[in-house]
Amino acid sequence: MKPTSPKPSQEPSIEPSRESTRASKTEKPDTTRLQALANLTPDQSHRQLADEIGLDLDAELAKFRDHAIAGDHLPADPAAAFRNWLRRGRELGLGNTNRTEPALAGGFAHPTPPPRKPHRHSYGCTHVLNLLNRDAPDNDPLALQAAELLNQGKTETEALAALGLMKDDLEEIA
Repeated sequence: MKPTSPKPSQEPSIEPSRESTRASKTEKPDTTRLQALANLTPDQSHRQLADEIGLDLDAELAKFRDHAIAGDHLPADPAAAFRNWLRRGRELGLGNTNRTEPALAGGFAHPTPPPRKPHRHSYGCTHVLNLLNRDAPDNDPLALQAAELLNQGKTETEALAALGLMKDDLEEIA
């Protein structure tokens, strides 16, 4: 008969049992953090950030709370997490970061394009052609003088008067 060896000893497992893992997943969220999130009141730093970025502070606070609760991301420091939320809004281009026009629905703002260089009128530009009732450019003194008057900021009527012409005169010439 062979001698039987004693049962090998089993070391206790380091990993938690399945039962404890399941139980922790079904537990309710940390009530202390949840209460801290519910009690969060925006302070001066939050107001200043929201104003700089052009965000609606109350709307952002509601979205922040909903996001934290829905994703079970209850922050240890809700005030700091909310400041980061507002800063992230700037990074994402939310709000009115350049203060050129109000934010659209959803918080996205479309910046106003930079101002264009003022149009420089010439004898061949459409403004001069329309003013002189022409279809094609003509590099004559009348067209050059009309372009110069428009470049000085004169209206069409003023430019025609300075040229000694009336709209009716142009129709007869054409």
